Amino acid sequence: MTQYDVEQPTPAADQTDETPLAAGADDLSVVRHEERLDVSKERRAAGKVRIGKRTVTETVQVPVQVRREVLVYEELPVEGGDTLPSQDGEATAAHQDGTSAVPHPADGTDHGAVDGLPSAPTEVVLHEERPVVSLETVPVERVRLVPSTTDAEHTVTQPVRREEVELVRTDDEPTAS
Repeated sequence: MTQYDVEQPTPAADQTDETPLAAGADDLSVVRHEERLDVSKERRAAGKVRIGKRTVTETVQVPVQVRREVLVYEELPVEGGDTLPSQDGEATAAHQDGTSAVPHPADGTDHGAVDGLPSAPTEVVLHEERPVVSLETVPVERVRLVPSTTDAEHTVTQPVRREEVELVRTDDEPTAS
């Protein structure tokens, strides 16, 4: 307190940042403000990925080499001393004149054999290969989804404001004497 019991305002108590000090002060000052851009990051969901499978059908052609037996008909001359097979499996000797000594059946029946020629047809079984197709499901690869991060730089553009101090001088007009 002073001797007049009047409380003097202190500069810090009455002053706001934007008003000058009281008129009786030694200096005048103004606090200048400006906006500053504060950039931070936040993590958020950017999307979802669902892994699934679907079946695609395609036609596959695989060449396969197959074999089959064919009957080759050959006529070969009989030479002396060669034996001819008979119906009952016995070998008969061929004579040089082309006749053969063929035994006759014991039952006395004639099966149409003429001098050792079999009357029943002889069968030959021919074989062939054919492709056999089977399908087997086998694992071929494992597909995983693993999140990874990539770094990218983004430029943030935002207008900011700032205060500038401006001095405006006001002079009193000179008085004429």
